[in-house]
Amino acid sequence: MTYTTRDGKALVIGISGDSGSGKDTLSRGVAALFGDVNVVQVSGDDYHRAERHDALWNETTHLDPAANDLARLATDVRALAHGRSVSIRPYDHRTGRFGPDVLVAPRPVVVVNGLHTLYTPELREELDLCVHLDTEEELRRRLKRQRDVHKRNHTHEELTLLMSRREGDAVRYIRTQGAHADLVIQLSAERPADLSAEELSSALPLVLDAHATGRWSSHVDAFAGCLGTWCRVLPGDQIRSDKASGLHVAGPLPTDLLTSAARSLHASRCAEVGHTRPAGVLGATALLVWHLALCALDDRTP
Repeated sequence: MTYTTRDGKALVIGISGDSGSGKDTLSRGVAALFGDVNVVQVSGDDYHRAERHDALWNETTHLDPAANDLARLATDVRALAHGRSVSIRPYDHRTGRFGPDVLVAPRPVVVVNGLHTLYTPELREELDLCVHLDTEEELRRRLKRQRDVHKRNHTHEELTLLMSRREGDAVRYIRTQGAHADLVIQLSAERPADLSAEELSSALPLVLDAHATGRWSSHVDAFAGCLGTWCRVLPGDQIRSDKASGLHVAGPLPTDLLTSAARSLHASRCAEVGHTRPAGVLGATALLVWHLALCALDDRTP
């Protein structure tokens, strides 16, 4: 299966969002649908200017664009998109330190995810599809806290202070990126009372609300049509734009439904979907991004 255009440029998908919004989960889901062997993933965290305990973080936060080498990020994405290998210094969240440089080879699909993926025009120019995750705030905070305590060696006290310090930069630099997105994804808990649990279940029922503008609207409508009664099209007053198309998905979506939707939308390109068997709201979210990315590829290919 090929995902490059006649000029040889890779298909490049960009995903932005605040810390804990679900960027890594979505990126992995999208990569699986394309087939991991076809995808190179680029993390914006690898472009932080300093390690966790550096004095820089006494003056600023990771959400400040100036604290990240966004110029190099754009340069590396451009190189990968055009078939050139790059050297990336991976950031280890368990230790808060950078590892040795790793040579990353190009692949037909590039998925870029990070705090600032849609922040600079230079990086946006390389993206065929711009996605912003606007996860409901209480859910995002709970997910971030649970992840950072169990997987990134933070304490609850550290996180309380950290999230308070970051709020201003989140408003200034992260949430504003939704204005540059082709697709805005909003995830929330189906039952808000579930967020009061001491630990969130990995099977927490979620709700997907998404909207797209311009040429993407018809593609979102086509996706919604394939989900039938499991999906509700949102009226214009609920997505604050008469030029946008939106959808609402909730409930335990059957795996067969999503696999069938993939076949209906892109029959010749869904071999990996059958192996992956996406399910539930998270599976539908990844499938929506996969669908729009393939539409972007079709638009680029004569």
